[in-house]
Amino acid sequence: MRISIEKLATTIMKLAHMSKEADKIVKSAREWESKTLNNEVEIEELDKQMREARRIGKYSLKGTVSRELKKEGQSQESYENVFLSQRSTLS
Repeated sequence: MRISIEKLATTIMKLAHMSKEADKIVKSAREWESKTLNNEVEIEELDKQMREARRIGKYSLKGTVSRELKKEGQSQESYENVFLSQRSTLS
């Protein structure tokens, strides 16, 4: 009887150690998940800011070119050609 009690105690201790190791693994996985989610949120925010900056830059460039064309008295067709050439250099 004593041997089976010792085996049971040993088995319970092994199970407790395995459970502790499993908890560490789960904790690490949750930390990794959290970091990954934070990175995804940051990437989405940076992408949003980049799109907004491009939009603002596009309209700013368009306005600048338009003012310059008015100063020079150039036509709308000339404006479109200049704008398209400037746009291709920004992309």
